[in-house]
Amino acid sequence: MQRFPRTWLPPFVAGVLSLAACGDEQQPSDTATADSIDIADSAAPGTRVSHEDLLSGSVDVTVSGRVVDDETGEGVPGGYVIVLAPGVSFEDWERSSDEEVEELMAGAAVTDSLGRYEVPDLPRGTDFTVVVAARGHSPAVFENGLTVRPDDPPLTRIADVRLEPR
Repeated sequence: MQRFPRTWLPPFVAGVLSLAACGDEQQPSDTATADSIDIADSAAPGTRVSHEDLLSGSVDVTVSGRVVDDETGEGVPGGYVIVLAPGVSFEDWERSSDEEVEELMAGAAVTDSLGRYEVPDLPRGTDFTVVVAARGHSPAVFENGLTVRPDDPPLTRIADVRLEPR
């Protein structure tokens, strides 16, 4: 698997992703935290998760969000959101052989026409490095910028990732 076309590489922007739980039709606010939001209705429609499974942390988390253009605020279609395996840094992943690339990833997604994505099956209680890239935009790397907590709902939305146009 090729990481990105070479024209998409540096400069990279360091930062932190904010994990905020919210219902399906709501957008996370800049000031909200998962501790201050009622997460009872955060599971996706049709998702059946027992109370015991949720409390035990045996159900992995799907993280969803949007990648948007920093100038226009519009969704960026065809972008890549890559969540690296726990303990893997961007430098480790970038220097890995093509055969190792997928083994070092916890998950990945391509954004849809509105810039939306979902990365499923992320284990709870884990920090991840996230790489976000899209044609015509400067990519961003968030070293250990995503934390999936043991009490996060099965479907957790995070704040928009804003990419600067080139």
